[in-house]
Order: sequence, then C-alpha cells, then structure tokens
Amino acid sequence: MAEGYAVSQPRGFKNQIENVAIVGVSGYSGKYIVEELLRNGRQKVTAITREGGTSKMPAGVDVKKVNYDDHEALTQALRGQDALIITMGVRAPPDQQTKLIEAAAAANVSWVIPNEFGNDNAHTALREAVSINSVKTQYRDLIEKLGKSAWIGICCGFWFEFSLGGGPDTYGFDMKNRTVTFFDDGTQALSTSTLPQVGRGVANLLGLKILREDEKDQSPCLSDFKNKFAYIASFVVNQKDMLESVLRVTQTEEKDWKITSEPTVARFQRGNELFQKGDYSGMRILMYTRNFYPDQGGNFAVTRGLDNDKLGLPKEDIDEFTGLAIRWATDGTLERYDEHKLWQDVSADNILAQLNRSLSGGLPSNLGVGGEELKPYDGEVWCLRIRVKVIWNGQILKDDQERVRNQDNSTNLLLNVLRKYILAISSGTNRPGAPYIDDEPLTPEEARQAVDAILGATLELTMKLSTPSLLQFFAEPRHFAEFMYCTHDCTLPLVVT
Repeated sequence: MAEGYAVSQPRGFKNQIENVAIVGVSGYSGKYIVEELLRNGRQKVTAITREGGTSKMPAGVDVKKVNYDDHEALTQALRGQDALIITMGVRAPPDQQTKLIEAAAAANVSWVIPNEFGNDNAHTALREAVSINSVKTQYRDLIEKLGKSAWIGICCGFWFEFSLGGGPDTYGFDMKNRTVTFFDDGTQALSTSTLPQVGRGVANLLGLKILREDEKDQSPCLSDFKNKFAYIASFVVNQKDMLESVLRVTQTEEKDWKITSEPTVARFQRGNELFQKGDYSGMRILMYTRNFYPDQGGNFAVTRGLDNDKLGLPKEDIDEFTGLAIRWATDGTLERYDEHKLWQDVSADNILAQLNRSLSGGLPSNLGVGGEELKPYDGEVWCLRIRVKVIWNGQILKDDQERVRNQDNSTNLLLNVLRKYILAISSGTNRPGAPYIDDEPLTPEEARQAVDAILGATLELTMKLSTPSLLQFFAEPRHFAEFMYCTHDCTLPLVVT
C-alpha cells in the first residue's frame, strides 16, 4: 500500500479509488451507499452477491454472483477492486465476513470497510458491554494480520429514522400508542446518523485522494483514516430533543403522550437478562440503553469529534427524518424519495422545483385553469385543477383500517372515511384548527363540497401547504396518511401528519 506523498510515487500511481465492490447492496445502509457512490460518479461499483440471489440491482452496478464457500471464486470476483465494503445483518453467518476479508487479501484489495457501522468500538467500556460490538474486533485484527489491506470503521451511531421509529426497545418511543420512556431523565445526548448521511459519508470517504500531493497539501485524504474509525453524525440529541421534534411533526403536545422514565442501569440489566434467556429484544434494549450512559460512550461527537466537514457532509433537518421515523413505525416504509419532503414549512419555489425535477424539465401547459401554470403567489401555491390520487399508507381507526384492506374499492371507501373526519374537524366555525379555504374556515356544507371535489378527482383550492390548518383538512394530526398530488406522470409525495 502506497505511503508518503503522491508526488513521490512511481509512474502510473493512481491517487484515487477507482473500483469499489460492495456486499449487501439491498440492505438498509447498502442501498444508500450505492446510491451515493453512483451519484458521485467517481468509481465503478460492483455488487458481490450469493449465487441464486434475486435482489434487484440499481442501474449502473455490475453484479458478480459467487459461492462464498469457494475461496478461489470469491478471490477472482474481487480481483481488480480497490476497495471492498461489507454491509451485513447482525444475524449473518459469523464466518461470512472472515471469508470476504481473506479473499480480499488474496485479491490485493487495498481498502476494506468491514461490517462496522454503528457504535464507537474504540470506546472500550461500550464495546465490551455489548457482545455484538466486541466480536467485531476480530475482523479488524484479521485485516491487519493478513497485511494486504487497511480497514476503516464507520462510526455513525444508530440510524436515526430506523431507531426513532423502531419501537420502545430502541430510542424508547412507541409512535402508534403515543408513549415514550425516558432513560433516566431523558437528557443524555448521543450521536446518531440518518441512512442517507451514512451513504454520503462512505461515498465521500472513498472519493478522497489516497495520499496528499506533497508536504504543502493539507486537504484530507483516505490515508488519514488507515486502520482507524471515521466519525460521522447527523444529529447530537437527547430523548427530550427527539420528543420535541416528534411533537412538531405530529402537531401534538406533551399532554397527548404518556411519558415515563426508567433508570438507565436497570434498563440495561433488564435487557441483558432477556437476552440471556434467548429473547433477542433484550439485545436491542441493552445495546441502545448502553449508548445513553453518562460516560458519553454513545456521544462520540463529544469524545472523538466528527469528520463531517472533512467529508463534505451537509447539515440535515431533524424534523424531516422524524417524519420518516413515524412512517417507519406506522406502515413499515423507510424509503426516502428524491422528491420527498415533509411539507411542514415549504415555499412555492420549493414546490415548483420538486415538480420540475419530477417532470424532467418544464410544467405541462395545461396545468391549471385556462393553461395557466402553477405559480407562486406571496409564498403560497395555487393548486388549480390539479388531479389528485389518494394513497392511504397509515391508520385512521382500526375498524376503518380493516375495512379498507378488505374492500376491493378501497379508494372510495377511504374517501368516505376521510369525509367523516373532515366533517368532524370542521363542525365548528371560527375555531382554531378548522380547515381553511381562502383564509375562511369551512362550514360543514363547504366541507361536503370540498369532499365532493376530492371524489371528483379535482381540486380547485388555494392551498397554503405551510399552514397546519390546511393539513387538518385531509387528516387530523393524530392520524397518519400520505397523499400523492399527481399531474399527468408527475408525482409529488406529501406526508400529512
């Protein structure tokens, strides 16, 4: 492996990673890593998959299917690769990563990012307290022992949207039942990353030059991370911060939630006891809880510092990803769309930009009344004769949920259910929270007419998407639904909470 400065390397030396192989393309983090690698466009990306695998691969990714038990075949598949990224679930066969590392060494792959995404495993107490963290040391040691590759661990903390919406065993939130359990008093912060940030972090890391050009070059390079951890995060937050974000996104108040607390040490011990009895939920409880200990094991932004700036990582909006966490908890959807935003506070210009991206250039001439284009007006958006397709992805009431699932004509049934709620929340005039059209509260009769417009698949309303009152027109804050506003082949997802 090259060392020193690029200027002193032999002729033909390439100071960039050109070929990247990845295992686990279709996994939670793998798909985001590949997406960002392709977006950067700096490397050729190859997916290493098992023979017989059926996962669909993104366009632009080469695929090599191999038998992981065949060392020679695996080695051949990795020849010519500059870097290998390994992403696997915690229940993957324990020897699978060993086989990949040995094959990478035999193929002279210079860089390996092992299955090391999450906790700060350089923090001794944290690592030794969580068994699935402590076992990772052997893989880093193996890479160094073989001497052909360098490793880089990705310390990104827990995935924020996955964990916040993952139920009470993770960050302590039960979105469906509106309960939250604070560990101690809920003020211990930790470092946490969104899945897109993990993808960007890995892609930008491998996009760095391998060596500095010369002694005057002070820019970051890949060799800075040789046999070390890269520390990235989206947010440094405690549970109370998370709850504040949830309240903003759901438009609720603390009184709408049941808030309890549990001593952190007792919770960790409870999780350990469950795990010892064979209950895997115990591992989740103890692993997450240990990161909230006051020794700051989970807050590596404080104990180590972050590499975000070195890797050119953006600041993110916590409320956007809290919204995705709520979707994850509600309907099991964890996708983040390029055109997808949680329109809690959105300008007309942003809406237009989203539509233009969706349409790949230009708005249709017949969008609007008399050919008038959708246009901004004093920070609002005029939605004139825009066709609406309603897709229900959440729960309104359990009995209605079952009816929607069991009826062929689920769309009409859903709209009838929405009719009931629209009428309910607009039964009183001039009260806060009533739905508005043109700055006036809806009467029940006006609400009926508006629902008829929805049933007729057209809207002729001036819609203030930035005001929660209009969102209440479609669903009460305590319910979760998704609406797709469609114009021809254009889809603009809106999450209404």
